[in-house]
Amino acid sequence: MSVTREYLVSLDIEEDKITAILGELQNDIEKTAELSQKLAVREREIEEMKSQADAVHRRNLLTENLEKSGYSATSARLIANKSDFASRLTTDDDGSPTNMEEVISAIQADADFSYFTPKIESLSHTPATPPANSGESWTKEKIMEIKNTAERQALIAENPRIFGI
Repeated sequence: MSVTREYLVSLDIEEDKITAILGELQNDIEKTAELSQKLAVREREIEEMKSQADAVHRRNLLTENLEKSGYSATSARLIANKSDFASRLTTDDDGSPTNMEEVISAIQADADFSYFTPKIESLSHTPATPPANSGESWTKEKIMEIKNTAERQALIAENPRIFGI
């Protein structure tokens, strides 16, 4: 049943009281609409937080299982954080992974591990003031012959022009 002016008049309520009652009802309606909008915003925020928590949970699960599969802790974190493999992971209702073997197989089959190569944002020197020469000139071939990956990548980072970076 809606409260209308006619209904209040039929109850023999004075006109000034009717105006006050209807004014309060209108205020309540506006407050309810405002609260409803705030609730919708909060619900969206909660959904976003749940989504972020789920993504963190998936990355943690993937990191943990990669370490169990023989990857180093650093490599496992890099793979889980810098790739889309964690998003491929599905979990059941209690949060346990359901397709971990499939995801790990995809990681092992992936030939592009470019996220392990450091990205050079800018040169640490200006062309007018080049870094001191160490005395040994490196060529692309010499650097690529180095077996130690970390040492080779460090030399690539130190000599970006040789590789066209």
